[in-house]
Amino acid sequence: MYTKLDDARQSKFIVKYITEHPSCSIKDIIQSCATNRVRLKYLESQGYFSLPKLTHKDVLERRFKNRKYVSVAVGREYGKWIGY
Repeated sequence: MYTKLDDARQSKFIVKYITEHPSCSIKDIIQSCATNRVRLKYLESQGYFSLPKLTHKDVLERRFKNRKYVSVAVGREYGKWIGY
């Protein structure tokens, strides 16, 4: 169980990360600040900060457009990235 002091400390760390990396995604915040999505949503609802907007599909398509994807259906492996 988190206290108000824990909330303030973690939100201060997250706000510092967001200001240092203005184009970060929610995934980047989760990985760098050692937290999870539910905790971020809770802190946002308490008014400590506002999360960046979700990445739209067209932005995701631009990100993955140049990657080569080979379909492989062997056992549990259904696909494999073969380069960036």
